[in-house]
Amino acid sequence: MIVTKDEDIIIRGPCRILVKNGRIFIRGKEILDSEEVSYGTFTISTKSSADLDISTCEIITKTPHLGWEEVAEEVAKSGGKAILIGSSDSGKTYFAFTLLEKNKSGTIIDSDVGQSSLFIPGFLSSSGIIRKIKFFGDITPSSNPNLHAELISYLVNVAKSNLIIIDTDGWINGYRAFLHKLQIINENSPDYIISFDIKLNDFFPQRLRNRIINIRKIPVILNKDRYARKQYRKEKFKEYFSKALTKKIDPREILGKKIADNIFINFHEMIQPFQDKDCIDVYFEPSIIGALLGILKSGEVVGAGILREINEDMISISTPVDDFDGIILGSIRLNEEYEESRIRIRRC
Repeated sequence: MIVTKDEDIIIRGPCRILVKNGRIFIRGKEILDSEEVSYGTFTISTKSSADLDISTCEIITKTPHLGWEEVAEEVAKSGGKAILIGSSDSGKTYFAFTLLEKNKSGTIIDSDVGQSSLFIPGFLSSSGIIRKIKFFGDITPSSNPNLHAELISYLVNVAKSNLIIIDTDGWINGYRAFLHKLQIINENSPDYIISFDIKLNDFFPQRLRNRIINIRKIPVILNKDRYARKQYRKEKFKEYFSKALTKKIDPREILGKKIADNIFINFHEMIQPFQDKDCIDVYFEPSIIGALLGILKSGEVVGAGILREINEDMISISTPVDDFDGIILGSIRLNEEYEESRIRIRRC
């Protein structure tokens, strides 16, 4: 199969690519002979032309050249900070890893808490020399935009790299989303704003326009629906907790002092872990069981947990983390199939 510089081929992997003549690029990596590609979906491009054997691959579609390799080379060479902004499934994460391939000493800040690439949903995380994770506790930044932006800034500030890539979420509709993205930009002062939607440019202040680089997003045919995104989260949770062990913790880590069956007191307010017909002060709806937890050691987030059971004197959690000394309660819960739902604290 002949590939030209004017056209990119989008493939569903994994599969084996054989370059019979020329050279190609896949997610920033130059390939001259053969390559076993493990990515689920990837793009083949070339700077001239190439003859390929892709008989083991499934071709999803062909598209006019996206130009991602050229932009990635420019940004990776100059370094600095780059923030990627666009809708869900526009190609931000793929482009982030393309940048990282071009500058292997770079750092990705994965701030997409709903479709996390480096850790599990509900967390922000970073790659690079100093790898960190921060617990957000929800799958959308819209639940607490300021906290989400602050966690991004923390990860940016501790990164020790000549290229920092901020891979944002797909929340770009509405005034609150606009303020959220503007806050991230203002707090981190990126050298590049990589926009996957040229229509977004008009909404940004004039002072930011010279930092914007527009690139084409991937074809709509690759967009995932709500079910597919939920399945992605489910599989990420399932994989992470597959080696989890049961640990016992003091109820005061989360609920406060127990004073009766299904009643705890903390800072002079009573709370019930389960809904009950005899409501006292506040309660969890529908229940705190299954809550996603941030696991800490010496003040740093070191992993995740799930609250499994509340008994007379202890709380049971599942976590693959062996050594920890703190817990943060999240805003979502997972059922036995690792499907998430929201936890709400209600007043009687």
